Amino acid sequence: MNAEQWNARYPVGTLVFAYPGVRPEDGAGIRLVTRTRTEAQLSASGDPVVWVEGEGAYISLTHVNPVAEDVWEEARKTETAAQTPEPTSSPKTAREKVAGLLWWSVPSGTDEEAKARTNQLLDELTAEVRTERDTQFVAWLLKRSREDEHGDVIARLASKVQRGAVRPNNLRTDFFQPGHGYTHLDGHDFLCVAVINHPVTGEQLAMGWRSEHDEWHRPTVVGINQWRHEYDGVEPPKDGA
Repeated sequence: MNAEQWNARYPVGTLVFAYPGVRPEDGAGIRLVTRTRTEAQLSASGDPVVWVEGEGAYISLTHVNPVAEDVWEEARKTETAAQTPEPTSSPKTAREKVAGLLWWSVPSGTDEEAKARTNQLLDELTAEVRTERDTQFVAWLLKRSREDEHGDVIARLASKVQRGAVRPNNLRTDFFQPGHGYTHLDGHDFLCVAVINHPVTGEQLAMGWRSEHDEWHRPTVVGINQWRHEYDGVEPPKDGA
């Protein structure tokens, strides 16, 4: 088919399979599921050619096959599916890994019962570990309360942990946030202006103003350890005040 015949039959935008290299019957090559973007014309060598979407160079008309829309759509779906990477599963937690190793050894009537019983046993183990951790933490706080000048504050923190009002894993390092105000256990207020890391030790420090008698009057640096003993349990206001 020459260029004139092609243009009379196939307008720009015709759905085609194009083969930039060899045709499938001549060997392994690339097939483009695409459409024409120009009219057919003669190349410098006199061969009828056409340009298609997704390919920079022209392709000889002998390597371009017009196809029906349903055939083209099916080929495009297959091509898209082949190019779509399979979703990767989220990494398993330590609990999930342990449960996967244990459930099959738990006596039960069905797999579902075994898995449920395994999770129950892991819940019980987690509770025991937390209780032991809290007991050790409270003992350490009480010891510090007898040694530290802020012993009464530390003792109150120990009481909170013992009651479950404060958990050790809630002593996070992102408590202080710029623009938030905090109330010390002794009643004074602290307005956080910035949070920085010590250039040598890397300790996180909150810088701001300490208020006494309703006046912001003294610059203050608050360390995370100081917060754990003196500001624990005080959340920043939701309105940022």
